[in-house]
Formats: sequence, C-alpha cells, structure tokens
Amino acid sequence: MPGPMAHTISCGLQGVALLWASGGRFSVWHVAAYSLCGFFGPDAGAFVAWLCETLLGPAAYADVAASFAMQVLHSPVWFVPTLGLLEAWCLSRLSRGRLRFPCCLTLVAAGSLAHFSLDWVFEENGEAPVFKWVLSTGYWTGPAATTPAAVVVAGSLLVCLYAGFALIHQKSERKSWSPGATAGALLLLLGAVCTAYLSWFAWKLYGTQPRAPVMGEEADLGVIVFELLFRALPLLMCVASTHLQDRTAQLVDLLS
Repeated sequence: MPGPMAHTISCGLQGVALLWASGGRFSVWHVAAYSLCGFFGPDAGAFVAWLCETLLGPAAYADVAASFAMQVLHSPVWFVPTLGLLEAWCLSRLSRGRLRFPCCLTLVAAGSLAHFSLDWVFEENGEAPVFKWVLSTGYWTGPAATTPAAVVVAGSLLVCLYAGFALIHQKSERKSWSPGATAGALLLLLGAVCTAYLSWFAWKLYGTQPRAPVMGEEADLGVIVFELLFRALPLLMCVASTHLQDRTAQLVDLLS
C-alpha cells in the first residue's frame, strides 16, 4: 500500500503543476492543503481504527468500532461529510483566511479521491476490488481480435472529437471567448464523446452474450471511469477551489 510520502509527493507534484499553469492562483497554500488531504484524508480512518484497537483493547466491541471506522472514514465518499468537515475547518483556521472553508472542503474532497487513485491500484497485491473491476472490463481469456465495428465506432468518435477541437479553436479566436468559456466548451465536447463511447462499450460488454472482446483486450470502460473519477475529477476540483476562494472572499467583502 502507498505510504504517506507516496501520497504527499503525488499530490504535491500535481499541485505544483497547477500552481505553474494557473500563474499562482492555485497558491502554495493550496498545494500544501491538497498534499495534506491526499495523505491524511481517508487514512484518518486507519488512525481511528488503530486508536479503537489500542484504547479499547481486546473488548468485543473494539473490533466493531475499528471496522466501522475503516468502512466509514477510509472511504472516498463518506470521509468528506464526516471527518472531512473537521479537516476543512482546521485547514481554514490554520491558513488564517488565505483559504476559506468552501475552498478547503473542495480540496479535502479532491485529496480524498486522489488518495484512492494510488491505494486501489497499488495495494493488496493487485487484489483491490476496484482494480479487479477495472481489469474485468478487458478481455484476457483468449485471442482478442479488434472487430471492424469497434474500429468504426472508435474512429468515428475520434474524428468527431478532433473536429470539435478545431471548431472550438476557431470559434474561440473569432469570438474572443474567455478561457472559462473555451474550457466549458471543451468539457462538453469531451463529455459527449466519452458518454457515447462508454455507453457503447458497456452495452457490448454487459448487454451481449456470449461475452466477446469489445476493443481487443483493452479495458477501456474501467480505465476511463477510474481516470475520470480518481484523476481528472480531483484536478478539476482543485481548479474549482481557486474560484470558490475568490467568490467567497467577494461575498465576505460584500457582507462586511
């Protein structure tokens, strides 16, 4: 399982890239908070479980409490509305206003997801349930030829994607779109192409019998879903945290 240094360095390097790309809007405080949340986010569940086992000793309910802590706190979903709220409040107080609470809570959620992007790939000797599901969307039981239908579907969607890139580039230059509007158009384009491809892949994978290779041996369904949820989404949330910081500061100034 990845340790504290692995989680911290992974999130720290992502944070440095965001700081550089944003011209400093994603600040050193953002990088530090994201790195901390990537390490001591869901792993707080393991710490609470250890406390339960240590303080309660061999009592029958010690195992129950420890198991509950791991299931609820060591989770990308349940950590945020439980200990994540406390962690976000502490980060906001420690930063002395440099990071507002909504910004910190977004970084906590991003760090929690980024944490599991390492845990579920590199723990349990490859036997983590999520990692096994990702691999299960590929085809490993024999020769996996790519069918003409798969080539047509993937090729058509890629043509649409790159044509969309060209069109958005043209429109953004002629109409002087803001970076935000251009990014929004690109997200819509990528979302539409991704949804179409994943829907087709899932239908071929789960809706046809007997099972046959979808795109050769490739596990595209699992890989894309995993990358979207545990790599792309945390980065988008980090970007969103800078906007939340600005909007929250404006709201506070307006109300003061």
